[in-house]
Amino acid sequence: MINPESRIDLHIHTSGSDGTWSLTQLLVKLEQTGIEIFSITDHDSIASVKELLARPPEEERHFIIGAEISCTYQNREYHLLAYAFNPQEQELLELLAYNQEQREKYNRTIVKFVQGFTPSVSLKDYLSYQNPIEKGGWKSLNYLVERGVICTIGDFFNLAVECEEKMVFLPPQQVIKVIKGAGGFPFLAHPSAYQGGKLLPEKDLKEWEGMGIAGIECFSPYLARIKDADYYLDFCRRNKLMISGGSDCHGEFSPRELGNPPIKLKQLKLDFIK
Repeated sequence: MINPESRIDLHIHTSGSDGTWSLTQLLVKLEQTGIEIFSITDHDSIASVKELLARPPEEERHFIIGAEISCTYQNREYHLLAYAFNPQEQELLELLAYNQEQREKYNRTIVKFVQGFTPSVSLKDYLSYQNPIEKGGWKSLNYLVERGVICTIGDFFNLAVECEEKMVFLPPQQVIKVIKGAGGFPFLAHPSAYQGGKLLPEKDLKEWEGMGIAGIECFSPYLARIKDADYYLDFCRRNKLMISGGSDCHGEFSPRELGNPPIKLKQLKLDFIK
């Protein structure tokens, strides 16, 4: 039986996607922070998950297989946190590969757009560029920063607006079906992030429930105030959904700190943890 007082963080990114920490660095940080239950939820990637599963298990920490998978709903990108799935399920692996392809197409389109007005940038140069994963972020962002085209992530997204390029992923219903087909549990990630910190309206939450989510990430750093978690907790309890929480930490790439908001297992409802 896992101690209900255990500190928990079920939303963490490594250099397997856009975080700055390697798996080894993350494990050190977890020990320093006192987090006993965790999940690595890289964007459309389980590279670090596979690396960790290949290591001998650690008695002092409980690891939950995870990933953060993108989908497109009402013409915008939403994220689903998938937990406790079979990492060898072929349909899931195909979904992750498809999303990664969409991301790379997006990268190349942005670079080709910049190439039209910046002589120091070319698609050929970009393709040969070795992305420094220890910086976090993604390849096109780091490439354009190093070439002096932009300075910040905000500059990158301004370019994307000018380019009118969007990543288009599969609809939520299809992604949810794949996660469940792999034996996993799909959660709507950080619902307040889609509203600039404001609460996601209940009618929207009901739509996500109808699409088949198993739970909601009620605790996240995107809450305008920690008390706002009560709104999502109440919805989950009334609708018999599971409850999750995490920091969305990306190492040094973002200001979101590991283990923040501070959460204990007893505050959550996770049917896959006994």
